[in-house]
Amino acid sequence: MGFKISKAQETIQYTVEPAILAEAVQDTLRRIGSVQRVSRETGIIEGKVSEGFLMAAPKIQIRITRTGEFTELSVQTHRDEGLATSGGAEKGMVTFLKRLGEDPRLSEKASGGW
Repeated sequence: MGFKISKAQETIQYTVEPAILAEAVQDTLRRIGSVQRVSRETGIIEGKVSEGFLMAAPKIQIRITRTGEFTELSVQTHRDEGLATSGGAEKGMVTFLKRLGEDPRLSEKASGGW
């Protein structure tokens, strides 16, 4: 257990169907970490973003919801930090969103956020 917890949160809207976004999210998580739980009923996907051999992986929770003409992606990350670490949640968020943005299924489909 760390001495403090870092947290990050971001919401982005996409013009794709929720199922397509969910597939892209899971594929991205498998490439950069792991998928731990998927609930189609609630639209929540949970996993971890790996940051190296010795670093604790930030935990990530993603909620996918349909809001009118958009599919909304809400991402939250958190990580226990030690004395010599900081910003792990933010780094995990940046890593995840960067790799998700490289997915061809989502190319030019984001309407806000990063």
